[in-house]
Amino acid sequence: MAKQSVFFFCLLVVALPLPAALGANNFTRSLFPEDRILDGSNGSVAVDFYHKYKEDIKLIKKIGLDSFRFSISWSRVLPKGRVSEGVNELGVKFYNDLIDELIANSNQNPNLQ
Repeated sequence: MAKQSVFFFCLLVVALPLPAALGANNFTRSLFPEDRILDGSNGSVAVDFYHKYKEDIKLIKKIGLDSFRFSISWSRVLPKGRVSEGVNELGVKFYNDLIDELIANSNQNPNLQ
């Protein structure tokens, strides 16, 4: 029997292009401060996953992507860089809500993975 190839269509969202969330839920630290970009621009207009993740997840489901991958912005969760300096509970809530939304819209049983 021939080995069957498996190919997944996936969407990847990384924390870097999410500066639209600056100021939301105590998230104040950007990896790309505006004073470091020649024209002072950022990606907040191009990417607003922080505010539109529910819509985006519905689109992921509608077009039938097989998987979704995201990274955690540790500066959103640990705004001062250390657990001992405080955890941003609203940042943690964002990721919990994101994961809950992904599970709610999944075509797969998360208990089987």
